[in-house]
Amino acid sequence: VAARGAAYGYDAMENRAYRLDGQDTGRGTKFTLKLAAYESTVIIFDETVDNLPPYGPECGQKAVIAGPWKVSLCEAPEYPAFKPLATLDKLHNIGRLAPDFSGFICYEGTFDFDGHDGEKAVLSIDNAYEGVEVWVNDIYAGMRICPPYTFDISKAVKSGKNSVRIEVATTLVRKVNTMQDSAHPLSESGNVLDPTGIVGDVAILSA
Repeated sequence: VAARGAAYGYDAMENRAYRLDGQDTGRGTKFTLKLAAYESTVIIFDETVDNLPPYGPECGQKAVIAGPWKVSLCEAPEYPAFKPLATLDKLHNIGRLAPDFSGFICYEGTFDFDGHDGEKAVLSIDNAYEGVEVWVNDIYAGMRICPPYTFDISKAVKSGKNSVRIEVATTLVRKVNTMQDSAHPLSESGNVLDPTGIVGDVAILSA
């Protein structure tokens, strides 16, 4: 970066500022950042703010949340009146079970946490389509509308058994795809559709 001086980073998606340690090159400042796909950061050159957390704290241990997962659905006008769909041992494309569904998908499960109350912990979802909200022990952990689907659950997780609820909001593409009106500009049969809901693992990352 051509600018020089004290700086900090800002994550607009999380509305969070964090400490950045840069190296003065004599002609600017060099930062080392590790960004996932779709992730961005804003570097602000200004007086540093005291007590900011470090950039991208790493969590070393990964524990995949095993099933069963209770899965339920509701369309947007019915929210939050979810209706049971299935119990899954492994998460996969919900489009296999409800090929024309568009709306909200709710996943409910439990996991054991070996750490201490308040210990640094992150819930990570491999992939989801599209927007995701998470609650741990009925405590809201945030929303993500694109990858990386990671949520800081440090203030919600406790030692021992924990409950987790994940809600995924889909787009209307599958509903639109069922339209039979050939005059409708979005009605096209044979479209290649993205998966629906969570695809892959849900895991807890801890120190």
